[in-house]
Amino acid sequence: VLRGDKMKNKANWLLPAICFAIFLLMILKADLVIAGAYAGIEICLYTVFPSLFPFIFLSSLLTDATAGLSIPFLKPLGRLCGIPAGSESIFLAGILGGYPAGAQAVAQQHKAGHISSQQANHLLRFCNNAGPAFIFGIIGSILKDIRLAFIIWIIHTLSAIITGWLFANSTNTGKIKIKPSSLDVVSTLHRTVKTMAKICGWVILFRMLISIFDYYVLEHLPANIGTIICGILELSNGCIRLKNMDIAYIFVASSLLLSFGGICVWMQTASIIKPLNLQHFCLGKCVQSVISVLICFILSPILFDCSYYIAIIGCVLLSAYIGVMKKSSSILKLSRV
Repeated sequence: VLRGDKMKNKANWLLPAICFAIFLLMILKADLVIAGAYAGIEICLYTVFPSLFPFIFLSSLLTDATAGLSIPFLKPLGRLCGIPAGSESIFLAGILGGYPAGAQAVAQQHKAGHISSQQANHLLRFCNNAGPAFIFGIIGSILKDIRLAFIIWIIHTLSAIITGWLFANSTNTGKIKIKPSSLDVVSTLHRTVKTMAKICGWVILFRMLISIFDYYVLEHLPANIGTIICGILELSNGCIRLKNMDIAYIFVASSLLLSFGGICVWMQTASIIKPLNLQHFCLGKCVQSVISVLICFILSPILFDCSYYIAIIGCVLLSAYIGVMKKSSSILKLSRV
């Protein structure tokens, strides 16, 4: 018991110690912090707000307007991925709206009482993704090839569907419960503005932290490794740094970063899904990022001048990975029973 108390005390001191260390570094390099804050505000004003605000607003209206309606062409996808009948539009919001529009749609339906906590946690695993506006706007401009950007978007969508299928089970399905309510555009607008404020707050904070981390750590690492670490912390900054890399590396690395989302996106998601569990979202993003990379390995010899052994290895690894995941899911289902 005493040992457990000591470990708990150490854990309680860990976060304050980290905060104090970051605080000291920010004082020593105040100019970098201010520049990072300016960069974060600029990105929010000229990139994040224009690209995300209309999508989050429209996706909120879409999920409200279509709640309880079974969309015929999405029914097979719903059955495959364990999406409750009548909430298939949440997947559309998650694949078209961009981070974190999908999470907002899930949280919105959960708070309205349309889906249970278990169903919402399942949907969070695969219904919150990078949108086409980001993929074609940022990744497309870096690759300078709209066809490759389209392939990356297809991979991103396919990996989300496979992730949903891997975690699907009968307890997540059923028809959603609809409570009578009218479509309220004003409330949707207010909700969207609050969501955007949370998103921009996290973007500015991470820009400030990355400016410090970049100076003390990333500059001393190989460019490829530094770019991946930066993207794991904050998606847009990491993707922009890919522009000086080899095109095959950009193809694989961008798919990895887009599916993972980045810690900044994770924090944005956490701020809008309470009281749902962020662990389910994080697990889904990790699984989806692995699937995306394996699919990229399979396609790389076809798209680039790479050895076909990479494709063979990719096929074997993807098949093995899906087999292990489905076996693990089956064991989890049996343990619940």
